[in-house]
Amino acid sequence: MNNKNSKIDEMLYNLVDSGESNKNKVYENIMSKTTKKKRRYFKPIVVTFTLVLLLTTTGLAKDIYNYVTYSELPSGTNVSQYDTSSFFENIPIPIPKSLKGKVFDEDGNEITWLTANQANEITLYTKEGEPIGDMDEETGEVLSEEEVDAKIKKITLEEAIPNLNFNPLVLNNKYTLEYVTDSYQSGNPEAGDYFSILYSGPKGKISIGERRSIPETQISYGIPGPIIEKTIDGTKLTIYENSLDFERDGILVFVTCKDATPEELIEIYKDFIPYEK
Repeated sequence: MNNKNSKIDEMLYNLVDSGESNKNKVYENIMSKTTKKKRRYFKPIVVTFTLVLLLTTTGLAKDIYNYVTYSELPSGTNVSQYDTSSFFENIPIPIPKSLKGKVFDEDGNEITWLTANQANEITLYTKEGEPIGDMDEETGEVLSEEEVDAKIKKITLEEAIPNLNFNPLVLNNKYTLEYVTDSYQSGNPEAGDYFSILYSGPKGKISIGERRSIPETQISYGIPGPIIEKTIDGTKLTIYENSLDFERDGILVFVTCKDATPEELIEIYKDFIPYEK
C-alpha cells in the first residue's frame, strides 16, 4: 500500500501496528468516500486537531499586508505564531488509551503517537474512514464530522436574538443563512454572550462565531501559519490560515471560510452589517 503519510512513520516511535488486514479495511473505507472534508466549517469548540491551510503569499500580497508573528485586538484577544521547528512541537505525544484502535490516518494506519505539528498537518479518520469531528478522552467516544453536525441543535436567527446579550453583526443578502447554533439549551445566562452562525456564499460555507467583548470572553491562542494584519476604516483585521478575526461595535467576530484567500476574507468582512429586525 502506498503510504502518503511517510513522515508519520519517521517522526513517531513505538507505533503499534493494528495489523495489515485492519489497515486495509480502514483504507478501503476511506477510499470509498466520494469527498474528504479536511476541516469543519465552524471553528472547533471541542476539536483540537485541525488542518492548516496556508495563506497566499504572492509578491502583491506582501506589498499590501503587514505580516506579523503576534496580533492583538483592542480588547485583548490575541493570536501568535509559534515556531513549528521547535523541539516541543515535534515531541510525539501518545493518543489516550481510551482512543486506542479508534484513530487512523488516511491510509488506514492506526495513530497511537502524534506530534503537535502533525496534528495540524493531517486529517484524522475513524475506523469507518470518516473524518473525525470530535474525540472524548474520558469516555473514548469518537464522532465523525457528520455525527458532530447531527448533534448540533440548530435554530433560526429570529429564535436566537431574544437570548443574546448583544446585537450581532450579520452578513448582507449576498449570502444565504443556513442556521444558528443554539447555545442556550444549558440554561446558562452567560451563553447569551456567544453567538454562532453558518452561511453559504460564493466560496462555500462561512462559519461565524461572535462574542460580546468583555473581559470574560477574551482568548489567546497560537497558530503555526503566518499572520496578516490590515486596517480598514479604523478596524484592525487579523488574518491567518483561512480565518479572519476582528472587533467592532463591542463585538469580537471570528470568521472561517474554507480555501478563502486573504482578499476574499476581506470582501466577506466588508459585507458585515448590524442585525436589524
